[in-house]
Amino acid sequence: MADLRRRLWLEASRPRDRREIIIVHGDEMSCEDYKGMTAEVVMECFDALMPAYRALCNEHNLNACDVADLAQIGKSPEEILRIIAARGGK
Repeated sequence: MADLRRRLWLEASRPRDRREIIIVHGDEMSCEDYKGMTAEVVMECFDALMPAYRALCNEHNLNACDVADLAQIGKSPEEILRIIAARGGK
């Protein structure tokens, strides 16, 4: 019985491995949950973009999903840059 208590105590007092934990806006989640929630979605959008739009995302730190939405409605990279400039971006 004492052996079982000791193992339980050791397990409870073992340092928690936080390398796989991400805190987003105060919420703890695993890397897998985070990737499924946001990162993979954004990367899918980025991978689907044409090279000119990818460069736009990289150079101006734009969200790939937003750029993909604008590209789908027919906006060129130059038009997207004008939209950014009109809103006070770089």
